[in-house]
Amino acid sequence: MRAALKTLQPHMPSPWSLDGFVHNLADHRGRTIELRAAHFEVLRDGNRTSGMWVEEPSLDVIYWDVTLPALREAAIAHEIAHMVLDHPRRVLTGRDVDDLVVPRGASTSGRPEAARVLFRHDYEA
Repeated sequence: MRAALKTLQPHMPSPWSLDGFVHNLADHRGRTIELRAAHFEVLRDGNRTSGMWVEEPSLDVIYWDVTLPALREAAIAHEIAHMVLDHPRRVLTGRDVDDLVVPRGASTSGRPEAARVLFRHDYEA
């Protein structure tokens, strides 16, 4: 954990800016990181996802729940921690990802066939 913090520290802008940090981290990793608002559905067990990291072939996407604006920065930072610590993800199809983050009836296009995904419901609190 300390090694990860040492790796991140040079990329933290002063004054602090989450968007600046994400940009710097993306440059450091050599992969685009996009931040996208989403409306997560309540899961069958009653839980709700507040953030999700999707590792697509050419970029990383971090979704945060638009209905929880006060938690935006915390949810994004949490997903970045998973990214930096290289936590295991599971493979989902593009349609599975859309089912998690796209409101019913909305059309999507350009989603890859599969992506590696990690979201809050995948681990114990």
